[in-house]
Amino acid sequence: MDLDLARRLERAEAENSRSYIETRARLEPGSGAAWLDVAGTYALFDGVGSPLTQTFGLGLFGEAGERELGSLERFFASRGSEVQHEVSPLADVATFATLAARGYRPVELTSLMYRSVEPGLSLDVPINPRIVVRRAGPGEADLFASVAARGWSETPAVVPFVQGLARVFAERPGGASFLAEIEGVPIAAAALGLSGGVALLAGASTVPEGRRQGAQLALLDRRLRYGAQQGCDLAMMGAAPGSGSQRNAERHGFRIAYTRVKWGLTPARTLAHVSFLVRDYEEAIAYFTAVLGFELIEDTPRGPQKRWVIVAPPGGRGTSLLLARAATPEQAARIGSQTGGRVFLFLHSDDFRRDYHAMLERGVRFIESPRDEAYGTVAVFEDLYGNKWDLVQKR
Repeated sequence: MDLDLARRLERAEAENSRSYIETRARLEPGSGAAWLDVAGTYALFDGVGSPLTQTFGLGLFGEAGERELGSLERFFASRGSEVQHEVSPLADVATFATLAARGYRPVELTSLMYRSVEPGLSLDVPINPRIVVRRAGPGEADLFASVAARGWSETPAVVPFVQGLARVFAERPGGASFLAEIEGVPIAAAALGLSGGVALLAGASTVPEGRRQGAQLALLDRRLRYGAQQGCDLAMMGAAPGSGSQRNAERHGFRIAYTRVKWGLTPARTLAHVSFLVRDYEEAIAYFTAVLGFELIEDTPRGPQKRWVIVAPPGGRGTSLLLARAATPEQAARIGSQTGGRVFLFLHSDDFRRDYHAMLERGVRFIESPRDEAYGTVAVFEDLYGNKWDLVQKR
């Protein structure tokens, strides 16, 4: 295993997950599904508790320092979600020290497995001749989802979730969904994602009455052959270390690339955002990013006239600002006076003189000279609308 292969496998899974998130957002606009690229790390949100709500590629494609992790953590925290990163052991070694220092803990292990595929591939095992495997056709997303969900019928609590997941799998571009049938009756389902010449196997499920007939073996054979036909030279999958799924994959030519660790951070109860009234989204974004040096964390449309725009100081883990365009005369009257003339917000600095002079050079209007107080060094400034802020370096 080398870094180039690790990047290829991780990016294939990330791209397939991104496609899934975009499809979920298209099919279910109210789901809140969203994704973000931070220095090559894909952050994916599919709802609180979804197995797809996590990141891929941390530390493999770019730096994963305090600033990058801060941006990723805000992405998840703003949606009320825990933060979870799937991290390859080939990631930059500094990544692991940073994760530990920020309070992350290992929560899951996955054997990432791969094998080569080529045209004419066929598994060297007998396939049940009664089983016919076919691609789910246009208009069969609900059928595919129903079969996949029935495979979990012995765990009723997860059936609705699996059905929704499988339906999105069936609708997303860049992949294929397969059904295994006996005499025209579907008994198993499985999905395949395609990206960068890598075929990603996922979503395998067999209905209880269809088990022990070789349906998943037939689906594996068909998906590998389909991936080769689409120009893939590698297939990949994930399995719990030492599990039956891992052993079955090894019997069919897969080998372990590495064991990947999922690192989790459960945030304490926090204040995620403060609404900040603005006249115009672009005007406000330009001010906060170019003048105050904030990061644009997210800018997502929420309808014809509304956007979800989040900005925050770089590298911070605290509260961020939700830039809210005034939509009524009452809201417009409060722009620049959200606290009636009192100091509204407090911007903490680790180097007051550096930030003070940089802000002066970028045109920030300070309404007093810096002063030393018992709690630290402070100066009051006004933003573009006239709200008062304290720039503070605490003692």
